Amino acid sequence: MRIDLQTPAAQDIERSSNLKQSERQRASRGKTGDDAGISLSSDTSQSISAALDATPEIRSDRVEQLRALVNSGQYAVEPERVANAMMTSLFGMR
Repeated sequence: MRIDLQTPAAQDIERSSNLKQSERQRASRGKTGDDAGISLSSDTSQSISAALDATPEIRSDRVEQLRALVNSGQYAVEPERVANAMMTSLFGMR
């Protein structure tokens, strides 16, 4: 007796098995640890948005303070602090 594995039913079983196996592999690759999510209510989202809108992009008080220091010659640049800030900003290092 000859067993033919190329019948449509056998091919469907094989396809189904392959799909299940690939789904398990995909699922195991995606799991790297615990997962958490944040869901904000509409009210919370609107209040955060309003707070951000009320915050000025330019801190005028700080700009005026620095301008006064520069104009009076009292503003001292600390090269090491500038370099650290640049390295942190560009490369995330100090």
